[in-house]
Amino acid sequence: MMSRQGQAEPEPATNHSPHWTGDSNGGGWIKSSKDEIYISAKAMKITWGQDPRFWRWVQVSKDKLPGDLAKDELGFDSVAELVQVSWLEATGSVDLASHKEQLSPSKTYQVIFHVKF
Repeated sequence: MMSRQGQAEPEPATNHSPHWTGDSNGGGWIKSSKDEIYISAKAMKITWGQDPRFWRWVQVSKDKLPGDLAKDELGFDSVAELVQVSWLEATGSVDLASHKEQLSPSKTYQVIFHVKF
């Protein structure tokens, strides 16, 4: 859904919660390559994520995305933009069993949040 300002808006919550509940199992919001797993903001749980006083969903042009993501029509074309905050809470999970071919117990992995000011 798009607002008049051209910003992406999240789908309406079915439970009328002010929080973005995320969907880590569908929507094309998790993508993996040989060495990386990308998780869209739409797959995460974001406290107050559906309250426009605190968050807005902004469209990102394909040329601003990393190469692997720019090729796909997945849920990576919009990001959650923080408007104001008293605390920040965003969580998510990944079903590692579905990525077992890529992951190795002998390797160390890191989680990176892309934060832009």
